[in-house]
Amino acid sequence: FGINDNNVNNVSIGYKNGTCGYTLGNMEESNSFLGNGGSGALELGDSITQYVGINCNKQGFTFKYDIGNTNINGTNTSIIKNGSAISDTWKIGYTRNNWLFEIGQPLAVRSGNLNIDVASSVNSNGSHNYSNYMIDINPDNRHTTANLSWNNSITNNLNINFGIGYDNNYANINGDEWNAITGVKYVF
Repeated sequence: FGINDNNVNNVSIGYKNGTCGYTLGNMEESNSFLGNGGSGALELGDSITQYVGINCNKQGFTFKYDIGNTNINGTNTSIIKNGSAISDTWKIGYTRNNWLFEIGQPLAVRSGNLNIDVASSVNSNGSHNYSNYMIDINPDNRHTTANLSWNNSITNNLNINFGIGYDNNYANINGDEWNAITGVKYVF
């Protein structure tokens, strides 16, 4: 059980049964939703996300899935009035003999919409008329990842690692990207 001291609306409850852990929570964000912010005409107000998750580990296999529902609010000066989003993240992996293979999807909106008010005309006295639009924020692409890495402690003081990674549709933009990492850690 956890409560954020800075915001008591941020609450998380966890339960572990066997090789699986379960979470249930509520997260309130100021001026953002799911870590995304806006300013000026696209300024965001507070958002509230309720989420559930499962995380299982057994004999080298891992599975993690989280899903949430977010209520989005704009501000008085924003064209964004409100909205909602369903988001999720998942990862499947296997570890054996210092090797790790994982595939997954970072946290992303699965479906959602924003309700916006846009000035559509001006009256003779200078006041504006507004039209309301429902904007679909469903992604056209889903960002998925795959990683293969190796990590080994050569001595008590020396650790080396390397890995390769593949990003499909990074940031939900159509395209592919490969990366490689390597590292050496020495503890004095």
